[in-house]
Amino acid sequence: MALTGHFEKRLQLGQESAYGSIGVTRRTVPFQSETFSLDIPNTPVADVWGNRTPRKGWQGPRVSTPSIDFDVAPELGVGDVLKCLFGTSSASQFGTFTSYKHTFTVRAVAEPATMFARLLEYGTFVYDYNGLAVDALDLNYPAKGNVHASAKFLGKDRIAGTAFTGTYGTLAPFTPFGNLSVLIDGTASPDVRDVKVGFKNNAAQHVMAGTNNTPSKATVGMLEASGEFVLYLQNETELNKFINKTSSTLQLNLQGTTFSLSGTSKYEMNLKFPNIEYRAFPIQNQDGVIAAGVAWNAYFGTNAVGTAAVIAELIDSVASYD
Repeated sequence: MALTGHFEKRLQLGQESAYGSIGVTRRTVPFQSETFSLDIPNTPVADVWGNRTPRKGWQGPRVSTPSIDFDVAPELGVGDVLKCLFGTSSASQFGTFTSYKHTFTVRAVAEPATMFARLLEYGTFVYDYNGLAVDALDLNYPAKGNVHASAKFLGKDRIAGTAFTGTYGTLAPFTPFGNLSVLIDGTASPDVRDVKVGFKNNAAQHVMAGTNNTPSKATVGMLEASGEFVLYLQNETELNKFINKTSSTLQLNLQGTTFSLSGTSKYEMNLKFPNIEYRAFPIQNQDGVIAAGVAWNAYFGTNAVGTAAVIAELIDSVASYD
């Protein structure tokens, strides 16, 4: 049997119609690295058997823990991940008939929208990882390079999948330089770089009685949002906010390339935080310039930016992520 290169792997992501049920719509997603594992812990025998020889235990609760690292590109999986991270999405026509604006908001209940991943491994074996709840998502907007995402999931199981070829869409990753507008309290700041945003969904899988050690329910907890950025200091305005624990609004508006069919509409991925508070503000040397490594947390707020802790928006040619 010939060896198989890592580059021969293929990945598809999609949403489930119900927990654990493989959906019909799948998007083939290019990725940089992945870890797909199925954890089957051993439940040990704690009884004393009269000697120092261990006794074999039995199979404990199963859970899959996939993670994926990928460049964020329009229509190549990021919309599905955002939908399942937040739980709720709505779509409206934007501009021309091929453009849609999707708004992702936090679902009020603990039951999440779930995903599945279909992975072709070793050029031969196909596995479906089902019942995936998005546990965490980290977004990195580097000063140079593409916007990058790291997504972590908790899943129900790994089952046999159906072989696929997969058709990739147009790869046009978002790039922060020249295309990212950072608004603090409604004003665009020219002094921000190296933005990072992290979401923690506090997901859990639950094994119920009579389910043969396989999870039958998934839940999510509080959706926590936080982030960091480097701020070149020209005054003490933001430093005083940190000292006085003054809240701010933060908007990250990211534009991509023009739709191939829309004519004028551009891909967009926007994040809105109506209420952030700086939790750290260390002054540092950044390439010979006085700067601050700002860290912040997001909280629920109500103002012109929105009524939420976080709102996400996508503009693309996908009609719906529901």
